[in-house]
Amino acid sequence: MPKNLRRCCALYLQRKISLVDGTVVAAEALMRWQHPQRGLVQPMDFIPFAEQTRFVRQLTLWMFEGAAKVVRVLREGVHGSMRIAVNLSTRDLMDLELPARLHAILLLPLLRPPARSR
Repeated sequence: MPKNLRRCCALYLQRKISLVDGTVVAAEALMRWQHPQRGLVQPMDFIPFAEQTRFVRQLTLWMFEGAAKVVRVLREGVHGSMRIAVNLSTRDLMDLELPARLHAILLLPLLRPPARSR
């Protein structure tokens, strides 16, 4: 994703709370775009354009990598079983390379779990 756009986009988490005990059990990854002149741009105002231009594939990979980083940090802390959902576009689902791309992201050194000491 272009650097200037990366600076404007942010990954937010919407928590999913257990009704049984009120603990956070999962989250949904949400993209927000803070435009320098227009302010916070709602997803319904930029996602359709991203889908039409196929830029949504880059956005999906950026979101997936960001969510994977957050999961790793949370799992190393107190949220050992945290799950994060990342929404996919229909354009993403038509991409035959998507599984390989997501797998490659999970293999990045920054995202691999640390080696356990014996």
